[in-house]
Amino acid sequence: MLRSLGYAMTDLNGSAWGTLVGSYLVLFLTTFAELNAGLVGTMLFVLKILDMLVCGAIGGVSDHLFRTRIGRRLGRRHTLFIIGAILTLICFPLLFSVQVGSYWWYFIVLFLLDTAQSFNNIAYETLATEMADNANERVKLSSVRMFIAVFGTFAVTGLPAILLSVLGKDGAEAYTLSGIIFGFALCVGTLITYFT
Repeated sequence: MLRSLGYAMTDLNGSAWGTLVGSYLVLFLTTFAELNAGLVGTMLFVLKILDMLVCGAIGGVSDHLFRTRIGRRLGRRHTLFIIGAILTLICFPLLFSVQVGSYWWYFIVLFLLDTAQSFNNIAYETLATEMADNANERVKLSSVRMFIAVFGTFAVTGLPAILLSVLGKDGAEAYTLSGIIFGFALCVGTLITYFT
């Protein structure tokens, strides 16, 4: 069970990322960064197209990483987790810093954060089959993973709402503090999976 919990911690990233974009990101970007909603939607669309290219490149690197010195030393999946964790720790707080009207700031930070998610997810999706030969073990890994994902969705929805009620809705402080907390928490979750 401890191995399953350690494995599942990276799924905080996936659930948090989707919930964050759906719940708070567009509101933050249109209200505090003062970007046009259509421009934000276009930015997210372009980023998804770029994500397809990035995922293909990272997948290819991941499959051949064991041929390199760093891949042999850290492991081909572990290397990707380290890169993803570092980018998440840096970019999540930057995403919720107020840069009024700075389309390119948010585009670059979102691109780097989306790339971090790709590093984490590409390494993560392969692990269940690589960690367990037994179907029952894989089911346990997946079940615990889904539990952690639901917890992540709840946390990403709830924490900013609580911070908004405490710090007020007129300023961006609640969003910025949420970005710092989630950047740290998601990085730690990925590192727990790394060490597990």
